[in-house]
Order: sequence, then C-alpha cells, then structure tokens
Amino acid sequence: MKSVKIGRLIKDTLVIKDVKSFIVFSPFTGKITRIDKFPEPKSALYDKLCSVGFFKEAPLTTVKDNRWNGFSTLTLLTTRRCNLSCVYCSSSAVPNSADMPISPLDNIEKIIYYLRELGVKKIHLEPLFPYGRLYQNISFGRKNNQLIYPPESKEFSIKFLEALDVAKKCGIEIRNSHLINFRKGNGYFCGAASARAMVVTHDGFLTGCLEVVDIKDPDANTFILGKYSTENHDFEINHDMISTMQKRHADYLIQCKDCYARYNCAGGCAIKAVRATNDFFEKDVSYCNFTKALIPYLVKRIANASGV
Repeated sequence: MKSVKIGRLIKDTLVIKDVKSFIVFSPFTGKITRIDKFPEPKSALYDKLCSVGFFKEAPLTTVKDNRWNGFSTLTLLTTRRCNLSCVYCSSSAVPNSADMPISPLDNIEKIIYYLRELGVKKIHLEPLFPYGRLYQNISFGRKNNQLIYPPESKEFSIKFLEALDVAKKCGIEIRNSHLINFRKGNGYFCGAASARAMVVTHDGFLTGCLEVVDIKDPDANTFILGKYSTENHDFEINHDMISTMQKRHADYLIQCKDCYARYNCAGGCAIKAVRATNDFFEKDVSYCNFTKALIPYLVKRIANASGV
C-alpha cells in the first residue's frame, strides 16, 4: 500500500487522512463516512464501501477528449472603448487603465456584509494570480516586494472557509472554480486547455489561451490553434495542435495522475506552467499547492457538518 500522508483519490472517491481515522467522501454523489483504516482496493472494507455507493467510476466530465466537435459556445465581450483594430470588428479608442485595490482577504467579513447590503446574492471568490508572463520573476506570499501579490495556499484556504461561514449567515452563495470542480470533476483545467474554447485575436488567429493573443508572443507556437482566412471567410483549424492540447489531462500529466486533487486542479493553468518551466505538460505549482491545501479542509468541514 502507498503511504497516505494527506489523501488519495480512488475512482470517484476521496480518502482523506484525519488525526486517527480516514474520511471517505465522493464529491460527485455527496456520500461521506468515516472509517478507522485505509480501504485498500480489493479488501473486504473496500468491497463493503463499494456496495453502498463509494468508488464508482469517475464522471464523464473527467474523461480525456479524443476528438474535437467544433464550436458550441460564443462569448462576446462588449465595450464602449477599445484600442485594438481587430480584422472582424475594427473599432478604435483610447487605452484605459485601473488601479488594483488591496487584497480583500484582509477584510473578507466586512466585504461580504457590505455586499449583502447592496443586494448581492452570489460571490465568485478566487485567489489572485499574476499573468503567466510574470511567472519567471514572481515570488509568492508576503516575502516578495510587490504590493499586490498572490496569496499563500494556507492563508487563502483559511480565509475562504471563513468567507463560507459569513456568507451562509448573510444568505449569499460563494462560488469558486474549486467548488465547481469539487462536485462535478474535470480532467482539464479550463476550456482553453482542452481546445473546447478558443479566442480570436485582433489579427485573426485562434488561440487556446487568453494570455497568448499576439503571434509575436514567444509561446504562440504552443497555443495558436488556427487562423481566419480572409479568402475563404472561414477558420483554418490546426487539428494536430488540438490533439496535443487534449493530452494535457489530469490522468496523463506525470505529476498529477496519482494526486487526490487531480480532478479539481487538473494541472492548473497551462500558460503559467509554460512560463515558469518552458514545458506545456508541467503543472502550475501555485494553483496546485492551493488546491491541495483547500481540498482536505473542505472534506473535513463536510465530515464535521455531517456528523461522521
């Protein structure tokens, strides 16, 4: 048996180590229980848990794609000001700018109460990570020299749980990409990472990443998936590049395939991994660390609330 320091994911079920026991939880079905020892596959304990609904096959949302079925969703970002001249739009205006506020983690309780007074019913709360182009020089946490910096994993996890408690009192729903994937599971970090979603750049190229929108970008060869043909008035798709993208799946990434949190994190942001390591199939370390810190907190919280 492998050593279990924090947890393991077996099919659709998380087994999280607590102080003197193990919490067995299926995020996809909501089933949860507590047992004294690790349920080794093929053991009597494992079979017993299987009989009551644990250790089922992971949902189809976690399965690797083997083909691309074309576009199914269109996202329109409308604005009254734009300083680009896109080949399919050609608007122009002056650039705009904005200052970043201090971290909301400092006053998360006050912020939620304030938003309640404004009538807010749902809050999407995510950690603030810099653009991937900064990752070669970025440092995480309070030790770096920037006023605005990415949160430390433990810090954000604790504040996130605090936000859940406050929001519950206020009748507000807290949303987060980790919570979404926690219940449904996903083998890909985002639609772009699997070529399920693309962005058309200002010069007509199709990119699989919001951060790679210029053909002169040093990582354009990794993320550009096609281009618009002004002659045919259609998009020319690079299916070989799409096939490569579809291989960046949680079950196939070497550093992720045995991780208990792989269907929540799915290797993290591809461009951040590329900027930091020059390898499309490496993991996004910062997102990975945050996910692995948060998931055990959530499982233990559900176990305590369920009385198991």
